Amino acid sequence: MAKTTLTTKTMPEADSVAPLMELYGLGFEGGFKINIRSALTQIVDIFRLRLQAGYYGTGDRLPPEREIAEEFGVGRPLIRKALAVLREEGYLIAKRGAFGGHYVTDLEVPTRKWLETVRADNGAHLLDVIDLRMAVETRAAELAAERRTAEEQAAIELAAAQLNHLLEVSLGQAHAQTNAHELHRADFRFHEMIAKSSHSASVVTAMAQIRGLTFLARPVAYKELKGTVEDHSIIFRAIRVQDPHTAASAMRRHLDHVKDSYLRLAGEGDGRGRVDGVEEPFS
Repeated sequence: MAKTTLTTKTMPEADSVAPLMELYGLGFEGGFKINIRSALTQIVDIFRLRLQAGYYGTGDRLPPEREIAEEFGVGRPLIRKALAVLREEGYLIAKRGAFGGHYVTDLEVPTRKWLETVRADNGAHLLDVIDLRMAVETRAAELAAERRTAEEQAAIELAAAQLNHLLEVSLGQAHAQTNAHELHRADFRFHEMIAKSSHSASVVTAMAQIRGLTFLARPVAYKELKGTVEDHSIIFRAIRVQDPHTAASAMRRHLDHVKDSYLRLAGEGDGRGRVDGVEEPFS
């Protein structure tokens, strides 16, 4: 992670679609600038978004406090406070011993809170975010079809194959519980590679922020996963033959399916953490 610097320049609002990849430090070159008067809050926000976007997954260990402090250019006491907030919110757990450090939890608590927020307004805000995602990622697919390199095409197809492999492993399990976070990360990787292949910094940054805002960590119905794999296949094949129109149309159809899935979550469950047959980790 690139080293960051503190400044008194205020960050954009959370719902801005200004370039935010550097701001949130999601693995791209360059640092981000944070307001020294609210450094703790903003560092927490940055790590929260990384977790929500799938940058870190369940069981992953965060870098040592020293490295995080160097990244942000702040003292370790401030990083300890930020990590404590994330522990309180249910994102992290601290372990001692030879393999001690801060590890990502199963995210059940923050997922539950996220879902409660979504249902509070019947999914209105979520729908707005998904509409934005559709605009950004449809354009990303179109540009990727026009601009992708052979190496980028290979990376897109590899990401799709990894998700397909996870699905096959899941279907071979006796129970309907699979590693939702691994699936979430594999899906994120596919969309991230398409965004990178657009060769548009604004598309990349907007996509990363939107993925964080549509945070969802849950086991997914197998029929939905199968549909996702099929959608991805149509998308990457269109990008492979450099057909921008088909790539954009395929991405739009895929995100229509995603929207339907999210909106089911915004509806009323049956009281046991289930919505229309979609299983969530709250039963």
